[in-house]
Amino acid sequence: MPGKIGTVKAKIHRPIEGKIKKVTVSKSYYGKYYASILTEIEGDNPQAASEGKVVGVDLGLKHFAVVSNGSKVSKYDNPKHLAKHEKNLQRKQQKLARKQKGSNSRSKYRKVVARVYERVSNSRSDFLHKLSRKLVNENQVVVVESLHVKGMVCASRTHSRSQSQSSSCYL
Repeated sequence: MPGKIGTVKAKIHRPIEGKIKKVTVSKSYYGKYYASILTEIEGDNPQAASEGKVVGVDLGLKHFAVVSNGSKVSKYDNPKHLAKHEKNLQRKQQKLARKQKGSNSRSKYRKVVARVYERVSNSRSDFLHKLSRKLVNENQVVVVESLHVKGMVCASRTHSRSQSQSSSCYL
């Protein structure tokens, strides 16, 4: 890597196919480097199939998603990602709060807290990826309604942290 970074070990998850067009390297706050590689593969573009199953997805507050294909309804509950890590996060944040502002110890410990947030973020994205992959693999057409979730949460007046991680409503 250019600059002060030097040599970085890489975990290549799958072989790189085609001609490499662009490589974007980014560093997360907790110290990990990620490389995004854009390649170009020659060949025919895939054609869309016209037959297959159609499914409708309804996002909600009580259940994360309610999926209906006309005859069968499947419900996917809200995963409690933050609740799972809440005790660990609380302990680490309290320890961070006791550190003196501007000290090296505090700056090091901020990365420890960032790692906990990384785990929460990874578990969220893992859940979303698995659910979306399952829906796409089983169905040809997926129909999703467009909602203003923040407005729904504010209107319900019984929201909690697990239902809306970043909603801020003034009731």
